[in-house]
Amino acid sequence: MSLAKMVNPGDMVFRYRGEAEGRKGLAAVLDQQRLELQDSCRDLPDKIMGMIWHIITVGIDEGIPLPTLVQETTVEGFVRKREDDARELRTMYERISEYFY
Repeated sequence: MSLAKMVNPGDMVFRYRGEAEGRKGLAAVLDQQRLELQDSCRDLPDKIMGMIWHIITVGIDEGIPLPTLVQETTVEGFVRKREDDARELRTMYERISEYFY
């Protein structure tokens, strides 16, 4: 699920200073939005094993300064009946995480 429009309705720039701060800040924004939607996710049918959460938005590294396109992705498995229910989702996350930067 893309959270881009929730985080940035189109008129904002994600500002940060340095890559480490940018990654940490964007991860925090993604987690905040994800947690706000957590109750809604509990109502999803059991056939949905999890969610891929994603943000992509315009950013600027003020330390350089350099305009950038920043993105963050996280995968959340929903444990429904057994711990193993999210196994496929974890496998998919491991495969796509090599493309994260």
